[in-house]
Amino acid sequence: MGILSLLLAFAAGILCLLGLLTAVIPVVGTVLAFSAPLAALAGVCLGGVSWSRARRERRAVELPVVAVMLNVMAFVPALTVALTCGVCNAMLSSGPIKVQRFGSWSVGAGVDGGLPLFPTSQAPLGSARVGSGAGAAPDGGLATEATIPPPSLPAGPRTPPPVAPPAE
Repeated sequence: MGILSLLLAFAAGILCLLGLLTAVIPVVGTVLAFSAPLAALAGVCLGGVSWSRARRERRAVELPVVAVMLNVMAFVPALTVALTCGVCNAMLSSGPIKVQRFGSWSVGAGVDGGLPLFPTSQAPLGSARVGSGAGAAPDGGLATEATIPPPSLPAGPRTPPPVAPPAE
């Protein structure tokens, strides 16, 4: 188990470097950046188990100690890359991911060159026309499909609420 922990330390370092280098590639950079700290944490856990078994069985503990230390040292830059490059890649990766049979996948082009489409500002409450706010098209309709229609009214009588009597 000590050897496996040592290999996970090297894997965490390599995944950290690959996550940093592929930060501009959608999805791939995110997966590599977030898998690096997970590999380092798994290496720390396996190294700790190996260390305790070696102490219990009165064997040499040098290999598990080195493995735990390397995993701890790999965890700090791996977490830094995941929280900077990985999160940035995940937030800016737009477009549908199409997963097909037999493991083939592709990332479609995002709206407006990769930038997400935000809804246009709605007309203020009480305005004369629904499509008269900012973002309205010249024909009176809304310019994009991203706007949300108003909620439907509840069924039943449409009477105004009762008015309080005037105070004397």
